[in-house]
Amino acid sequence: AVTQAVEATRPDPPFQVGPLQLFPTLTLRDIGLDSNVYNGRVQREDFTYTVSPTLRTVLPIGESGLSTRSTLDFRYFQTFKDQQSTSGSLNAQLDIGSGRVRPFGTAGVVRSHERGGYDLDRRAFSMASQARVGARVALTPVTSFTGWVVRETTSFERGEVVEGVSLSQQLNRASRGTATGLRFDLTPFTSITSAIEIDKIRFAHAPLRDANSFRFAPIVQFTKGAIIEGEASAGFRDFRPLDPRLAPYRGFVASVKMGFTLLNVTRVEAQAGHDVQFSYDDTQPLYLGAGGTVTVAQRVGGPFEAIVIGG
Repeated sequence: AVTQAVEATRPDPPFQVGPLQLFPTLTLRDIGLDSNVYNGRVQREDFTYTVSPTLRTVLPIGESGLSTRSTLDFRYFQTFKDQQSTSGSLNAQLDIGSGRVRPFGTAGVVRSHERGGYDLDRRAFSMASQARVGARVALTPVTSFTGWVVRETTSFERGEVVEGVSLSQQLNRASRGTATGLRFDLTPFTSITSAIEIDKIRFAHAPLRDANSFRFAPIVQFTKGAIIEGEASAGFRDFRPLDPRLAPYRGFVASVKMGFTLLNVTRVEAQAGHDVQFSYDDTQPLYLGAGGTVTVAQRVGGPFEAIVIGG
């Protein structure tokens, strides 16, 4: 935490339109041979790559700011064209930079054509959205009371069917949640939020899956621009399906998405999760999913990086 106090330097934006700062990037990644395109017993190999244009914008508003990030992923396969996909996301965040009461808000939408979980091993079209509105009230220079409300939705296209099961009939859902707690700003770049979260999850066509959830999992956040970036949370979740035929889950949950850079040439990123997941199988609609990946990217010259991924 002490090292986070070092002030980060931010590069000048490559484009600026009035006060609006634009940070465009274009990435060509995952180039090579996929030895098992369909993840099946009969392995089929194909050449693939992914092109990802990204645009990040920052609009200063006094001591506040509005930032957005939009990304597209074009995944190419040379032979198996049914595996080609286009996915995209758009996220926006508003932060109020001064005052005792600081409102904040985030919103985002993801249009995905990727594999959707540990058991959903096919590329299905889905749409997910999230909107969060809240505020922080300063109690001391480093402590504030915080709270927010959030709404999330997930929907699959009607034509998406796996083993005779309609994904839209089984997995289309919406959740509404509230949270209250305390936030501790340890350094300009590091904070801990300790909040109680209560969620209500309701399915559009499968009420058997409806559930209520109580979660207490403190979140450690490292602001972009610090030596370490991202966030990690760990704690307890009481997940209670409304239908008594489904077993509840009461236990440990965690989520990690963090990264750091060494000497501006080596980037290490980690993602991990341990939580309740929803399956498309109506005979066993819930399961506990646990897993993670570590990615190491080494710059080898110019715009080229060598990447190793383990998961």
